Amino acid sequence: EGVYESEINLANTMAIAESLEKLGADIILITAGEEKLDSYQRTDPARYGYADVYICCHANSVAENAPANLWCGTYVYYHYDHSADFAKRLCDYISASTKRDNEGSEAGYYSVTRMTMCPAVMLEVGFVSNPKELESLIDPIDIQKTAFAVTKAVLEIMDN
Repeated sequence: EGVYESEINLANTMAIAESLEKLGADIILITAGEEKLDSYQRTDPARYGYADVYICCHANSVAENAPANLWCGTYVYYHYDHSADFAKRLCDYISASTKRDNEGSEAGYYSVTRMTMCPAVMLEVGFVSNPKELESLIDPIDIQKTAFAVTKAVLEIMDN
């Protein structure tokens, strides 16, 4: 049977939300369940809720015929310059706390990264297709480490 990416995404999202809520943050969660959300369904709640930051949590994967063991690490995508520092901090802190490779932050033209009113990122915490990394992605301790790393980055970006 196995673990689905959606389960990993939800576990990370919930841990991040809980960590931030404990510090007094108001969180808007956008979850799709089994349905596909269009770009407006993914971003409008943040726009209309006047979000201070927007984080889209994902886990990466490669094709079944690719050498899965060679693909690993955390990536963070952003589009606008005002999101670059946040993306870099996220990647640095998550990689340092989980010991996953830091593959860096880079510009990406995704609907979820094109928010102009706040720093907006797409977080790829690791590769579900890599068996070793999958162990880390489903480890409750590493999920908490990811949440604390994200919280640290959010707090720092809000102080600037």
